Amino acid sequence: MDLSRAQELAQQLLELLQSERSEKLRLIRQRQILEQIYKELTADATASFNGLFARMQYFHDTQGIPEALVQQLNSLRILCNKVAHDEVREITSGASLSGALCIFELLTRLHPQLECPELSLVLESAMPFARRQAAKKASFLCTLLEWKLQEQGGHIRALELTVRSEEGQELRVILRDDSKIPNKAKYTQLYPGLWKYAMLNCLNLSEVAGKQDHYIDNPNTIIVLEPDFLVDASAISECLDHDKMHPEIFVLSRLLNERSSEKMLLGQMVNSMFDALIHEPDLEYNELFKRALTANPISMVALGSESSLDIYNRIEQQHITGLRHFAQKMNEVDLLLEPSYLCPKYGLQGRLDLLHRDNRKFNIVELKSGKAHAHDVWPTQTYQVVAYNMIIRSAYGAEALGSSSILYSAASENNLRNVANIPIQEQKADPLPQSHRQHHASFNRGSGQILRLVITARLRRLQQFHSRTPGALQSHDKEYW
Repeated sequence: MDLSRAQELAQQLLELLQSERSEKLRLIRQRQILEQIYKELTADATASFNGLFARMQYFHDTQGIPEALVQQLNSLRILCNKVAHDEVREITSGASLSGALCIFELLTRLHPQLECPELSLVLESAMPFARRQAAKKASFLCTLLEWKLQEQGGHIRALELTVRSEEGQELRVILRDDSKIPNKAKYTQLYPGLWKYAMLNCLNLSEVAGKQDHYIDNPNTIIVLEPDFLVDASAISECLDHDKMHPEIFVLSRLLNERSSEKMLLGQMVNSMFDALIHEPDLEYNELFKRALTANPISMVALGSESSLDIYNRIEQQHITGLRHFAQKMNEVDLLLEPSYLCPKYGLQGRLDLLHRDNRKFNIVELKSGKAHAHDVWPTQTYQVVAYNMIIRSAYGAEALGSSSILYSAASENNLRNVANIPIQEQKADPLPQSHRQHHASFNRGSGQILRLVITARLRRLQQFHSRTPGALQSHDKEYW
């Protein structure tokens, strides 16, 4: 950033403060200016960043920005984010002045010869942001600074992270492996896939007694890597094959242009009929088929008359009875068809087939038209529903989450199968061979744990930004320090 650009940004700050905009709009605009500044300042950086927080951290560290100014800039960033998301009931008078003050201080540090007399005059009455007292907490968003493996008795036992919180605190986090528990996820498999300034959302850690700013995992701990990159819950099931984690499948599926198939079209037709029956459970089959056909006419014609007739007969003989029976039970129920959710807490997004409420509990139903499991649910589909559980719990709270089920429309009996919504399902692991990396690509063969799949799938979609393999794991409580 040269001097003329710094002068231009200072002028923008002056015009903003002289405008008739509200404090809220001024702060939102300051957030945009802050984003522009750090994007330009890190344009030549070799590291990759997922957002403003990571960019700021990188620049402050590499350029030795004074701690007092770093604290002011982070206070502005946090306030602007809260204002933009309507998380602040009342904005303190003069907040935009404080924000402009720290931005101008940053510009003058970059270019000491920068002068803007009018802005300096306006900022004479500005007060710095009050220094925030960092509250003790077990969950926090942070950037990764350092990471290393810990050994005990000649064996690798834990992953040690040094991170920096949003408030600027440097924290230590220990994530432990435990070989004594079958199918236990291995935190240490994260080691080769991490990079400096990676964003982490650390959830449900435990404070270490007697050690300030030190945290350790427990049975409910979840570490989400790059949570701002949302991956669809349905993509998680694409990473699994017979209860084994193969993210390569997800990658390859995005590289192939699959032709319309009879199986695919049947599934689309069944889903369309399901939606129609929820509203009109007694609708005649021929009418249902006609309505579903209007959404897929080209695909049906492309398959030919023989395949079309086969689809017609198979749905009538194998699916329609189960669909109609379920729809009739939903006749008086408060429900939503295909509601969509974004869940930045876990880095997830998803569109459910059906969400219904009973006794103030939200119940999930996922429709599957393929072959049903003999007596349970397929593991790949289990993880998709578990991801939905996490999304709904994040949106409405743990106490509002009811049952979660998969409706197998082709099952002759017991077509509604329950999926447990307990935390252990989210943390279930299936150790596989150690991960390996290739230039400009990486294929993780680590844990089959749900969030590891989420993160792996997310980063597969962003290979232009990273050539490293991420993951997220969970452990149980056992004293390690």
